[in-house]
Amino acid sequence: KWDDKLIKGLGSPLPKNANPVQEYLGTPFIKATPATSQIYLGEDLQLKVYVMGDLGDAMLHWRYLGSGSYQSIPLKHRGRSVFEAIIENPEKDFEYYLEAGFNDQKMAFPVSAPVINNVVIVIDRAEKWSNE
Repeated sequence: KWDDKLIKGLGSPLPKNANPVQEYLGTPFIKATPATSQIYLGEDLQLKVYVMGDLGDAMLHWRYLGSGSYQSIPLKHRGRSVFEAIIENPEKDFEYYLEAGFNDQKMAFPVSAPVINNVVIVIDRAEKWSNE
């Protein structure tokens, strides 16, 4: 209805760029939510990951603080540009970062990864805190 009115008013068909595109045309990025810095012992860290751009292999890399090698978990596609990553029941404090390939380049979250990663503190609910 509105397209017809525009065409009549313009006196010519609408240009192709007048219609919305189906793909993301912005700068590629990868981002995770929520911004979690602590979980309780026995809980999983569940991240919703947004990957925008020409996606390659998207992975979550994590390790316990002070350990050497990373464990890698492939992201699970949930729909459109939304993915999910779960670190199941970590036993102690850990760090993680996300990485995805875009054409010939790699994107990471946080952008400082893998030098400076996101850190999550694992809290034992049974542990008593005191000022003694």
